[in-house]
Amino acid sequence: MNRHKQRELTFKLLFSLDIDATHSNVEDIDISLQSLELEAEEDKQLIKERVLRLVEHVPSIDALVETCSDKWAIERIAKIELAILRVAVFDMQYDEIPVSVAINEAVELSKRYGESQSSRFVNGVLGQIAKKLV
Repeated sequence: MNRHKQRELTFKLLFSLDIDATHSNVEDIDISLQSLELEAEEDKQLIKERVLRLVEHVPSIDALVETCSDKWAIERIAKIELAILRVAVFDMQYDEIPVSVAINEAVELSKRYGESQSSRFVNGVLGQIAKKLV
């Protein structure tokens, strides 16, 4: 499975779980993984491990997103955009993905799954985060 597909499946799983800063139930992850219809068991395990690692960092990721989103509270950000932002920030901070790649992938996901203005919002927030990380 390529990195693009991993990112997309990670996003879908996060969105379906609607994870908040205190929620990381492994059983819910296992149940949601079944809905992704992955054939290979190793692909399921890879996505599960990635999501579990990401969930560990949700509080710090959300704090960074909130700081860089023109003071939008996390609760006000649409769930689709929030899941996309979490994956992108995780990629940039914890998975050693180049910032430009993480932003581009996030913008593409937001164009595909978000509302008409989602990609602009995601790009803007990630641009601010990128400035802080460099």
